[in-house]
Amino acid sequence: MKPLKKNNKRVFILKKNTSFKKIFSLGLSFSSGDIVLMALFRAGELGLVNIGFAVAKRPSFNSVKKNRIKRLLKEAVLKNIGFVNENFSSGDYIVLYNGSYTPSSAKISHGVLSAFKKLAPNKLNT
Repeated sequence: MKPLKKNNKRVFILKKNTSFKKIFSLGLSFSSGDIVLMALFRAGELGLVNIGFAVAKRPSFNSVKKNRIKRLLKEAVLKNIGFVNENFSSGDYIVLYNGSYTPSSAKISHGVLSAFKKLAPNKLNT
């Protein structure tokens, strides 16, 4: 597995299609505007966090726009990597963009952080 950040030994990138399908079918979802965070928690693992990035299918999105949005999502998660390390337990997570237009970097960053904050209290209560 490839780490999300070079020196980070806890957060990794999720790439397998079977893992995405499993999270979509069994996971919990938390939304914040155009950003949806899906989570599938694991107990007893080594504390590893796997994060995947996805963009919903839209007729107006070609592959260039989808990949740009994925890069913006990854950049937003990297900005908030400290929050992820402190508050997320071991599990698989998907950051999904479900909007209908190409957003700005600031809008995506704000949406990702607010989706993370919605997940953190719910995770602590379970």
